[in-house]
Amino acid sequence: EIEAWTDLNCVVFHGSEKARDMIVKHEFFYNNTMSKKRGQYKFHILLTTFEMIGREFERLKGIQYETVVIDEAHKLKNKNSSMFKTMSQLQTAYR
Repeated sequence: EIEAWTDLNCVVFHGSEKARDMIVKHEFFYNNTMSKKRGQYKFHILLTTFEMIGREFERLKGIQYETVVIDEAHKLKNKNSSMFKTMSQLQTAYR
């Protein structure tokens, strides 16, 4: 649906550890050494699941997110839950 409604670059982040490594290597950053964008994120939208955030938190926590949108946010009702604590650590301009 994202492709149908917008021209933003969306990266779907899931799969096996090897698949996620490939996604990070090829889809996360501009790598052309001549580009002024080298090292910048290529994606506008990172689409993933709670489970992937939990597994890949060390990789994902360093990203400065503009906005975090959560489907099934009822999972975050308990402020003492590990998922709430994990999600609260993400750097974001808006929650």
